Amino acid sequence: MKVALLIPLIPPDFSGAGKRGWRMAVALRDRGLEVVVLTFSDALPERDGIRVVVLRGWGARWGSGENGCVRRVGTLIAAFATVIEASVVLWRERPDIAHQIGCDIAPQLLGLSALLLRFPVMAEVTLMGSDDPDTVRRAVAGALRFRLMRRYERLVCISPRLMEAARSTPLDPDRLVVIGNDVDTRRFYPVDAGRKAELRRRLLLPADGRIVVSIGAVSRRKGMLELAKAFVQHVQPWYPRTTLVVAGPPDRDDAEYGAMLKALADGPEVEGRVRIVGEVQDAAPWLQAADVFAFASREEGFGTVMVEAMAVGLPVVARRIPGVSEFILGSAPGTEIVETDEQLGPAIVCALQLADDSETRRAILERVRAHFAQDVIIDQYINEYRVLAKARG
Repeated sequence: MKVALLIPLIPPDFSGAGKRGWRMAVALRDRGLEVVVLTFSDALPERDGIRVVVLRGWGARWGSGENGCVRRVGTLIAAFATVIEASVVLWRERPDIAHQIGCDIAPQLLGLSALLLRFPVMAEVTLMGSDDPDTVRRAVAGALRFRLMRRYERLVCISPRLMEAARSTPLDPDRLVVIGNDVDTRRFYPVDAGRKAELRRRLLLPADGRIVVSIGAVSRRKGMLELAKAFVQHVQPWYPRTTLVVAGPPDRDDAEYGAMLKALADGPEVEGRVRIVGEVQDAAPWLQAADVFAFASREEGFGTVMVEAMAVGLPVVARRIPGVSEFILGSAPGTEIVETDEQLGPAIVCALQLADDSETRRAILERVRAHFAQDVIIDQYINEYRVLAKARG
C-alpha cells in the first residue's frame, strides 16, 4: 500500500503536527508501507529512507506587499500554483491514500489536489478554534473549505473534544473517527537515577533538588506565565530547591507575554529557580531529567507532550481541557486535572510527593502503553487505510 502524507511543515521547522506527521511517516515505513511526503518545508529529497517532495508555490506567497488587494490576489495565485504542483506530484505517485495532516488552508490545498484526482483522502483535525470543522466553516473561504471537508472519506478527530465539535456540524458522522496521537516509547521511556543525573549535567540543569518541566510555546494559550506564577507562589515555599524549566519557542505575535515571563524568571525572589531554555528539538531528555510535568494550556486538540511525559513515567498536572485531559490522563494515579491557575501550584506540590513512588509510575506507564503507544495508534490508522482502499476497489 502506498500512502502520500500531506504535511505542511516537517522538522526542523517547529510544528507539533509536523513532528507527529513525520513520526507517523517513519512508523508507516517501518510497517512496510510505501510513503511519500509532500511538504512546504525546505528538505532533502530523501530523509530517513522516505521520499520527500518540496512544494514551492504556496511558500512563495507572491504579492506579499502592503497592499491588501495585491496580497489577496497573490495568495490566490499561490494557491492555484500549489494545487497544480501537488496534482502533478500525486498523479505521478498514484497513492492508494492521501493522508492530510491538519485542516488549515495550506494542507487543504494538498487535499484538494488529491480529491481532484479522485484519490481517497483521510484528513485530521488537530486544534479547537483553528482547524475544527465549526471554526473552518466560519473562517475565510469557509464555505468552500467546509465543502472540501464533507468530501473527505475519513475525518480523524484526535480527541473526543474535536469529535464533539465535528458532530455539531452537517458532516456525515459515519466518516468521523477518533484516533489519539501516539508516543514513540522507544524514545520516551523512564531512566534510572544515574542516567537522570547525567542528563541534568548535559542540559545544564541543577543537580540538587527536584525539577518540574513544562514544554510548549511561550504563549497565552499555553499559560506558561501563569504556571510560573503558581510555581513561585505555591511550590517554592514548600520545595525551595525545586526548579521550573520552561522549554518552548516564543510567541512571535505576542512578545510582551514572553517578556513578562522573563521578568518573573529574572526576579531576585525567584533565585534562578525558573529557567527559560527556549525551543528544544528533542523533548525526551528534558522529560527524562525531570520529576514532574506541568501543563497549563487552555486549549489543545490533543496535547501530545502529556503523553510523552507519561511515557517517561512522570506524574502530570494539567489544566482541564474538556474532552482532552480526561481522554489522555484518565484516572491514573499521579495525574491530576485542575480547573484554575491557582490550583496548579498545590497540585504540583502533591505530584512532587509521588515522584519516586514506583506504583504510581507503573500505573502511569500502563495507561500510556495501552492507549497511546505508537504501535497501538499506527494499527488504527492502517486499519482505516485498508477500509478506504477496499472501498475504492
